[in-house]
Amino acid sequence: MKTILIQMLLLSLFMVAPLTMDAVPRISPTAVLHQEISSFLKNRNLSFLKNDAEVVTVDFLINAKNEIVVLHTEGNSAAACDYVKEILNFKKVKFRQAKQLTPYVVNIKLIK
Repeated sequence: MKTILIQMLLLSLFMVAPLTMDAVPRISPTAVLHQEISSFLKNRNLSFLKNDAEVVTVDFLINAKNEIVVLHTEGNSAAACDYVKEILNFKKVKFRQAKQLTPYVVNIKLIK
């Protein structure tokens, strides 16, 4: 009797387990935010860049109006940092954050 009960319990677990698995991998919210920020900088004229590619690290917050507030930019080219700050500062995003005024850091690669 005991073995039949255990077998029934295992059978029900094996039948329910595939239903709880998620077939589609979830994209992290920060990856979605990075894609949205990258879309602001696509198809822009980057002729002012001295090198073919520049990497700019951007520290920012998202305020209550869902606008990016750039706190700091860091990179090898001051012109690239100023450009990224000018484009992104107070740009409205669709990203919904769990906690307001959370600092974010994004690396952006500008290619000429």
